[in-house]
Amino acid sequence: MAIVQISQIQLRRGLHDDLPQLASAEMGWSIDTRQLFIGNGTLAEYAPTEGITEILTEYSDFLSFITSYQFKGTDSGYTSQTGVDVTHPVTRSLQTILDEAVISVRSFGAVGDGVTDDTASITRAIREIYKDSLNQTQKQVQRTIKFPAGTYKITSALPCPPNLTITGDGKNNSVISATTGSVFYTCDSLYQTSSLGTNGATMPGFVTASDITLLTNAGTSPVLQIDSANDIVFNRCGLTGPAGVTNLVSINSISTISLALSFNNCTLTGGVGGIGFPGYATGVRVSGCTFSGQTTYGIDCSPYVTGLVDANNYYIGIPTPVRGITGNNYSYGSITSNTAVDFGGVYSGSAKQGTGRTVVYAVAGNTISGLGTSTITTLANGAGYIDYQITTGSNFRFGTFKYNNSGNVLVFDDEFIEPTSSIGANLFANSSGILSCTVTGASTLKYNIKQFV
Repeated sequence: MAIVQISQIQLRRGLHDDLPQLASAEMGWSIDTRQLFIGNGTLAEYAPTEGITEILTEYSDFLSFITSYQFKGTDSGYTSQTGVDVTHPVTRSLQTILDEAVISVRSFGAVGDGVTDDTASITRAIREIYKDSLNQTQKQVQRTIKFPAGTYKITSALPCPPNLTITGDGKNNSVISATTGSVFYTCDSLYQTSSLGTNGATMPGFVTASDITLLTNAGTSPVLQIDSANDIVFNRCGLTGPAGVTNLVSINSISTISLALSFNNCTLTGGVGGIGFPGYATGVRVSGCTFSGQTTYGIDCSPYVTGLVDANNYYIGIPTPVRGITGNNYSYGSITSNTAVDFGGVYSGSAKQGTGRTVVYAVAGNTISGLGTSTITTLANGAGYIDYQITTGSNFRFGTFKYNNSGNVLVFDDEFIEPTSSIGANLFANSSGILSCTVTGASTLKYNIKQFV
């Protein structure tokens, strides 16, 4: 069929705020919002309601049209009853359902590309979700803040208000990287860092972080600053800083004693020390963590901490894994890759117990290996006992080596029993506290150190 006429369909158009009542089937275009509408017509024309109807386009707010949501649970084979009966189900808006999900910092503008400065976006997310004016009256606004995989560059430290919960996609995947200074610092519910708890604010505490790495690239500030806080938990987190950082984690007590702090399965890399206490703290648990790159110590108990438990940690080449254990602080099950440090057994306060060891001097063919004199350990300043047993075939020697080592003066006594014929073995210490064993035949030495340092 030949085209005999072309007609142009003309729409009413203008700004959205000036949109008029459209006639029946008349169309209107909002230029500024890019929305398309059509007139309903009048009731006399059998329209269900007078007004205008939006025609959906790519610029329409689809969520605003979904006014209700009802859980059905049909995967279980039936429709769940959510209300008092099947005819009165509980319905909720889809927007409410989506807002209940974990909140991403990207919803507040963070990019996570390692280049863009995300400081303002992350701070905005924290302050909006943990709003100072609602912290105590509107608990439902406080929810987990998610850091999806990426590197989030920040140029100033981020606040840790009470009840803050953050999580990432794994400590190797989600990283908050500070160009200088700290990554996080604790504050009260009014975001105050001095005069904590004043003006009706809640004190710092109840902070949980998991599956994320906090990294500072320069400066001497701690990666994490905890002050006068209680119930702080870090799970499967990385804490990394340069060599100049005195403590990767600094725990202080300017206003009150910090209480109930826990670091579980974390990795602490770099710094002079890993965890330090310039202030008082009680109830600190460090468990299953790996320390590496610290030039002096992993944990510095100092005189200010009580109730610290160092459990099943791994210290890689750290000169002093745990420094200054006294009082009711405990260390057990931790090991070190530095063979020059005797770190086995259990420290209960300053008492060292149960450092059981076995050294085997074997015969390989006609070549005797490991014989002669071997260094067992270096006795620290203090006093203690070493129970030991040396066996060569059916012969044996066992005894208790008592010592008192103070400075370069060593006093010791070896009470032992052995068969009439000597087994050719001897345990001795020199004035520097170096404990050695000399054997002349294939032997096995077992010993247990009970040491007070």
